[in-house]
Amino acid sequence: MSNTPEEAERWVTVETFRDLFPGIIARSALEAADIPCFLRDENTVRMDWGISNVIGGMRLQVMQQDEETAREILGGLALPEDEEPPQ
Repeated sequence: MSNTPEEAERWVTVETFRDLFPGIIARSALEAADIPCFLRDENTVRMDWGISNVIGGMRLQVMQQDEETAREILGGLALPEDEEPPQ
């Protein structure tokens, strides 16, 4: 995979997630529909979930040409709400 600016511009964010599990569910739904996608910053949040708020959460990204279809699929999901961590 190339790291040229042209390549980077082809990926768009369709959703952001503070918590890991809703992001994984959404990613799985897109993968089941054969839409290439990835959760940007997933590994960072896995290592230290508290940093998710600092970095703006994980971003579910798809190729630009799949954006509309991905948004339709995600719109039909019932994802768990972000929950506050226990005190």
